[in-house]
Amino acid sequence: MSDAASDAAGRQLAAPSPGKAALYVFRADKPQPIVWTVLAGRTTISQLGTMSWSRVELLPGQYDLRCVGGREATPSLVLNLAAGETRYVDLGTEWWKIACTLNEVDAAAGRAGIAAGKRVLELN
Repeated sequence: MSDAASDAAGRQLAAPSPGKAALYVFRADKPQPIVWTVLAGRTTISQLGTMSWSRVELLPGQYDLRCVGGREATPSLVLNLAAGETRYVDLGTEWWKIACTLNEVDAAAGRAGIAAGKRVLELN
């Protein structure tokens, strides 16, 4: 987990740096103790345990997001990110399959997911 100052700063939902997009990925469920790795293409952008979230700033473009760590193959989520925008992705789990899913959610659901968890350290 990140320190308290980093957690608080991330909760401010600041605009991304010029020329970039902000992507929040959160996990608000509790059913599995697995830490899931979130990839954008082949780049690891986050590792989320239960009740956690991360923020990453990315260049504009198309990103194929995946989560890995369980026994099942998981479908990808393709996002087209534009400079200046902020997007939210919910990492859900399916305990009966030991698999995860990634779903884009609106800002209200994203803020609620972030409020429920703790920020993890950035990996990139």
